[in-house]
Amino acid sequence: MRNLEPNDEFLLSAGIDIGTSTTKIVLSLLTLSNVTGPGHMPRLEITGRKVIYKSPVYRTPLQTESVLDHEAIMNIIYQEYQAANIKIEDIQTGAVIITGESAIKENAKQMVSQLADNMGDFLVATAGPDLEGILAAKGSGAFSHSEKTKKVTANVDIGGGTANIAVAKDGELCGTCTLKIGGRLIEYRGGVPVVSETIRPLLKEKGWDPVKNRQLITAYMADVLGRAVNRSLTKEDEKLLLGHAPDWEEPVEVVMFSGGVASCMDPGLEKKVSFDDIGVDLACSLLHSAEWKRWDWEEPAEKSRATVIGAGTQTTEVSGATIMVDEEDLPLSNLPLHRVSFSEGFKKGMLSLPEEIHKASSMHVFSGEFHAFALYLKDLPYLSYKNIKELADCLLTHLHTEPLVIILEQDYAKVLGASMKHQAPNKKLVCIDQVDMKHGDYVDIGKVLNMGVAMFVLKTLAFGQ
Repeated sequence: MRNLEPNDEFLLSAGIDIGTSTTKIVLSLLTLSNVTGPGHMPRLEITGRKVIYKSPVYRTPLQTESVLDHEAIMNIIYQEYQAANIKIEDIQTGAVIITGESAIKENAKQMVSQLADNMGDFLVATAGPDLEGILAAKGSGAFSHSEKTKKVTANVDIGGGTANIAVAKDGELCGTCTLKIGGRLIEYRGGVPVVSETIRPLLKEKGWDPVKNRQLITAYMADVLGRAVNRSLTKEDEKLLLGHAPDWEEPVEVVMFSGGVASCMDPGLEKKVSFDDIGVDLACSLLHSAEWKRWDWEEPAEKSRATVIGAGTQTTEVSGATIMVDEEDLPLSNLPLHRVSFSEGFKKGMLSLPEEIHKASSMHVFSGEFHAFALYLKDLPYLSYKNIKELADCLLTHLHTEPLVIILEQDYAKVLGASMKHQAPNKKLVCIDQVDMKHGDYVDIGKVLNMGVAMFVLKTLAFGQ
């Protein structure tokens, strides 16, 4: 483990959002500090997040209706890096995210992976509606509002192709939901409607014409969104769900809106601005929908850039100060995550651990070889030296990935890693702790910083088919 530096460390973070309608970039400065006093075990946290540059909002470039324009998007990013006077090698963390209908383009997965590899030292390629909703709610200020006011707060982020809802209470996530509702699902090109595949079945079933019934369509969308926040979706409404139903239990008290449609939610705007899609119509329908009268409305800290600000400032966490790693094995990207809980006690947890490891290993064998995944041990009780040795024995016996990647919720990484290294000195090992993993199917672990910690990112990789 490296020696801890007494001063703060600063990380330059990039957030790049390639959405259905728009592409945008933010650069943020993250402050890493030791939040414990002298004589205590160091605990390092990101204590400051400051947005230092926001790009203009660009229309997402397409080669065809189903293919993103890779070269044009790369040129936008290079141009904005130059405008911000930063170099690619300056970027130390952050995320490239792909949202809405961009995630179902033919080259979406390849696109964000290449951007993540070429646009900075440790950028994370992410996609998936749950994570998008969470990032937007953090960028809009909904999480902090719920913590400050103690009110259950829902952020509704409506872009071109999807509406992502995330609900927070006391600064913690309660649940998410995504619907196939957005401002560019119907466009009008020279007066001719172009309807997204996503909602064609709905229009056909309802018998709605995209020109004659324009307001009727957006009024229905607004009402469905309201019923989703209220957890009262009908069977018919569920046809617009993208993924799971609303999964929070707490009744919402306050709502915020972010995303491109939120930028249109000014009374009278429809008389001043004419777009070639249903975005303004949807914004007006939300303003007038009876479904939304039941909640208090709160102005967000950020509207159109909420998701990308969340991506640039909220994706990165840091590990504990007692990590045990072979630094040449870092960074690691796109490690599948397998969680094992010890909530029923150490003995029961140990009985199930070999089976859990076997289950995880069998999912990640390709061409007869084991491929690395991250094993997350959660809810560990107080462990004696005997317990640590027993846990180390079990992991070395049953876990055969290269390297071994162990993530701990509690502060045991150093002692567990040392025990494993004592028994298997040549084994490649990454053992980090003090990480609370709530969201994300995959993890990235960055290089060890001067302060002796590793950057750590949770993410989802869920590209549409």
